[in-house]
Amino acid sequence: MLRITALKKHYAGEPQPALDGIDLQVESGEMLVILGRSGAGKSTLIRSLNRLVEPDSGTVEWKGTAVTGLRGEQLRLVRGRMAMIFQNDDLLPKLDVLTNVMVGAFTEMPRWRSLLFAFTAEHRKRAEEALRKVGLQGKGRKRPDELSGGQKQRVAIARSLMQKPELLLGDEPVASLDPVTSVQIMELLSHLHRTEGLTLLLNLHDVELARRYGKRIIGLAGGRIVFDGPPESLDDAALQRIYPPDAE
Repeated sequence: MLRITALKKHYAGEPQPALDGIDLQVESGEMLVILGRSGAGKSTLIRSLNRLVEPDSGTVEWKGTAVTGLRGEQLRLVRGRMAMIFQNDDLLPKLDVLTNVMVGAFTEMPRWRSLLFAFTAEHRKRAEEALRKVGLQGKGRKRPDELSGGQKQRVAIARSLMQKPELLLGDEPVASLDPVTSVQIMELLSHLHRTEGLTLLLNLHDVELARRYGKRIIGLAGGRIVFDGPPESLDDAALQRIYPPDAE
């Protein structure tokens, strides 16, 4: 279970807080989509969960562990259970696909092994299996620049699976993809949610994708939750709250 309590974040120089007292509880195994305008606080919320962004106050608790109170090695270990994919695939261009996937094992490796990229035969086996799960079997020797945008995002997803995560966070994972590829990636994430038992929290811009794939939708506006419900409840009135016409 993920429990977020009174979470606040105000960036210096900004007139309004990015997060203004977020309270949210997510059950293990949920697939949740977060909607909102640019600047509504979606990315700040997602990145606060694994402390890529440091909240000003409030707590994030994951399966009984207060993530907001961790430091050092303890934080690294918890982050290892919280994989993350981004709008851009963030692959290492000089490394082949298989090595890019194995990089996901850094969270479980001693620092010296990570610095030397000293992967084991078991890491290689797991990486090949992760590539199979995302439909890229046989692509391990290719370099990222030989892949399409959708394939690169599949590699990023495979890399996240190397962490053996319980929680998968997605910060606009399909925003840079064309509509057909976006659907394909969302289908993959939905499939992994079911087959891997993952808890998923995804930021999306596309309302129709949110309705199609989100089991539960959170709407943010002005750093606050203005909607929380199933996709069938996302009516015009709810969309007006999430995307107020007078917002910049």
